[in-house]
Amino acid sequence: YIVLTHESGNSFSKHEEWKLHFTNLKSDELDHKRPLCKREGRARRGAMVSSNGLTTAQPLFSFGLISDVQYADIPDGRSFLGVPRYYRHSLLVLRRAVKEWNSLEKHKFVINFGDIVDGLCPKDQSLGTIKKVVDEFEMFRGPAYHMIGNHCLYNLPRSKLLPLLKIQTLDGRAYYDFSPVPEYRFVVLDGYDISAIGWPQDHPKTLEALKILREKNPNEDKNSPMNLEGLERRFLMFNGAVGKEQMEWLDGVLLEATKLKQKVVVCCHLPLDSGAASDKGLLWNYDEVMNLIHRYNCVKVCFAGHYHKGGYSIDSHGIHHRVLEAALECPPGTDAFGNIDVYDDRISLVGTDRMGSTDMHFNPPKRDIMVSSNGEATTQPLFSFGLISDVQYADIPDGRSFLGVPRYYRHSLLVLQRAVQEWNSLEKHKFVINFGDTVDGFCPKDQSLGAIKKVVDEFEMFRGPVYHMIGNHCLYNLPRSKLLPLLKIQTLDGSAYYDFSPVPKYRFVVLDGYDISAIGWPQDHPKTLEALKILREKNPNEDKNSPTNLKGLERRFVMFNGAIGKEQIEWLDGVLLEATKLKQKVVVCCHLPLDPVAASEETLLWNYDEVINLIHRYNCVKVCLAGHNHTGGYSIDSHGIHHRVFEAALECPPGTDAFGYIDVYDDRISLVGTDRM
Repeated sequence: YIVLTHESGNSFSKHEEWKLHFTNLKSDELDHKRPLCKREGRARRGAMVSSNGLTTAQPLFSFGLISDVQYADIPDGRSFLGVPRYYRHSLLVLRRAVKEWNSLEKHKFVINFGDIVDGLCPKDQSLGTIKKVVDEFEMFRGPAYHMIGNHCLYNLPRSKLLPLLKIQTLDGRAYYDFSPVPEYRFVVLDGYDISAIGWPQDHPKTLEALKILREKNPNEDKNSPMNLEGLERRFLMFNGAVGKEQMEWLDGVLLEATKLKQKVVVCCHLPLDSGAASDKGLLWNYDEVMNLIHRYNCVKVCFAGHYHKGGYSIDSHGIHHRVLEAALECPPGTDAFGNIDVYDDRISLVGTDRMGSTDMHFNPPKRDIMVSSNGEATTQPLFSFGLISDVQYADIPDGRSFLGVPRYYRHSLLVLQRAVQEWNSLEKHKFVINFGDTVDGFCPKDQSLGAIKKVVDEFEMFRGPVYHMIGNHCLYNLPRSKLLPLLKIQTLDGSAYYDFSPVPKYRFVVLDGYDISAIGWPQDHPKTLEALKILREKNPNEDKNSPTNLKGLERRFVMFNGAIGKEQIEWLDGVLLEATKLKQKVVVCCHLPLDPVAASEETLLWNYDEVINLIHRYNCVKVCLAGHNHTGGYSIDSHGIHHRVFEAALECPPGTDAFGYIDVYDDRISLVGTDRM
């Protein structure tokens, strides 16, 4: 689970504890002993562990949830990004969900997070299709609360849609609240209150939406994010906004909940936090809504749909944001729905199959006592180490990424200095790992050598070993022949992969994600030529750093990524075999992420699938750590391996930080992050 813990002063640090459950597992036991928070396999049930380490068997109440069914009686298809969609099977997912919710005999209600039918549903079938899905929800033995999504509005106008969903309204509004128990209030927002779809064409809310789109999106196709950068990419016609009247209503509801000392759960089809969803999936005025929510202390969790991959984040005020995986994208025989147990101090989502489980604590455990997988407190880790990623220092003015995200080139060195100071002050870390991109590609080339030495000197202030790995920005500055000696990566042939064992029970494997790369090697080197061949075959753009017109996972084939070569694969195979024989647990480190759920497609290792297939042949790898994707990310893959991508030091505004340390136990690894990590 991921919780917030108070630090000294007014800052927060995120404490992530990964319950690995990897002691003496037989291969046929793996499905039964995987972590609670997982991506695949049936849900693991049982007593939850509370924030004080004591098991609590009875929640205050429970409810079911599902999102983005998008049923249509049409053949399977694909999204505009090439992701498969199973239009008929999604109805079977809903049926299995209702069957399970009823069988549990404990849910007070269920919530549908919108998009119950798909926009490709033939319009002469829209009414019947929506009725068919609603009838399935009606099979649940209790209330079903609905919210509207863009695909609902593609099929029917609000005047016809809302009565079918039993959303009572006088003027077409679809926001409301309810209190299942005195201690809790649920707020359902209408994310398409201001929208170019659903209202009559001459309605003031339609006109307001069209005005916003004209001002914010220069494309003729207002569903296209082309040429929009960063968070501006949310201004698309398939998103919408919360209007002024709804904002005033929300303000009143939160004020009343505060007076009644109620905890509030906010539900909206559109996500409200950029850390939990793609920029393209956000509510237009998510920032305005969150600024209002942050004025109160009553909101604990925000749930959403719309972004089909799902996501999870904790914002700067400690509010949990959980975006739910789509039922539509479940291949036949798999599911994506969940059951929520609500306690006084947390909300626990138990997901099924493709919906990851998430335990969201309001009152976090103390940092000095971790909770083990059996609920017993353990105070002493086997060892600890510090980490930081993507410092990307350069002695140049602040700038922005190609997506428009601010970058603080000089301040990042101060982040590193504060990190080293903290690591030393704790007096417990065996070593530190730098996850690559020590300096930035914009560093003037006549300053590259000095800039890298300057950053390395800061790392050398740590009182212990420092392990480095290389990233693309390192290679923009210096060739491998000059870079690796500075980073003290010992090599005979320019390779930058190695392993080490800080204690007999653990082995760390550091991969070279730019083994096959168009940068860093001489231009006529076989590995450069192999990389260029891959880029020619996979990326038709003249600019090989551009993912334009590449879809889905193909977007990883850009020049700022790379691959692991045949020799390194063979070496990795041997290391994992040896670790298995020695009964060691393995932590894999790579600048480039190895799991598409934990990072954007544009940042993945080219042959991440080949590497993970090899890793999955063994049971020794427990965690994969990475950098490169600056916003960070977390996932658990189909084999129960945890993937954690670290937030970049480069993108910390002055006075903020992004670094952490890890406490390593026999059964888990706990990351304590600072500020933005």
